[in-house]
Amino acid sequence: MVLEHVQEFLDNELDSATEEAIRAHIAICEPCLDQAEVWTALKTLVKRACTSEGAGVPESLVSRISLRVSTMRIEKRA
Repeated sequence: MVLEHVQEFLDNELDSATEEAIRAHIAICEPCLDQAEVWTALKTLVKRACTSEGAGVPESLVSRISLRVSTMRIEKRA
């Protein structure tokens, strides 16, 4: 359940009860914490790359982020 809602959690789009349940779960579940950290880093990168209102995300950025996320998952498994 947590991984299905991690993006909504990070965007503060959940009701308070669901948000608190996810927060409690992430505090004790390393894989879910890792996923939340990956999404947080991804959001930071995208925000930094798209500094002006309405700017589209460059395809090269999407490719680099996808590669980095894949690499991070492989590193975590090893």
